[in-house]
Amino acid sequence: MPPLPFSKQREWSDILYRRYKALEKRVKRDRKWGAYAMIGEYAATDEAEFFAVTVELFFQKRLSGYLQRV
Repeated sequence: MPPLPFSKQREWSDILYRRYKALEKRVKRDRKWGAYAMIGEYAATDEAEFFAVTVELFFQKRLSGYLQRV
C-alpha cells in the first residue's frame, strides 16, 4: 500500500480490490478486455500483480508524455 493518511487507506484498498475483481471477472468470462486492454492478463494473476502492473503502466505513460514534451 502506498503511504496514505490512515483515513484514506480503506478507500484505496476497496478501490484496488474492486478494480482487480472486475479484471479477474473479465479474464475468466470471455477475455473482452474493454477498458482493461492496456493492462493485460498477467495483472489478473493476483492483487499484488494488478497493483504492480498498473503502477508500472502509469509511470511509463507519464514518462512517455514527459519525454515527448522535452
